[in-house]
Amino acid sequence: MLYETEMNYEPKITGEEGNKEGLKTGRTEGELLKLIKMVAKKALKGKSISVIASELEETEDSVKLIYDTLAANPGAVPEEILIRLQQHKAC
Repeated sequence: MLYETEMNYEPKITGEEGNKEGLKTGRTEGELLKLIKMVAKKALKGKSISVIASELEETEDSVKLIYDTLAANPGAVPEEILIRLQQHKAC
């Protein structure tokens, strides 16, 4: 019966755990948005991936992924780039 299944349902995450997870996700996304903005700004100045990585103290691989995503999506706002990066990570 449908009702029996629903009545026996126990959430995997409690309210407090959900709040903590949400805050963690928000912080992570905020940090990545900041990085995307900094990479975009430096790329517009004509800096290479290796120079950007060095200046931001990030790996060249992470900067290259952001750089390539920015290049493939001209005119996209940082939030759109974030979504594309998250989709790439899910693959």
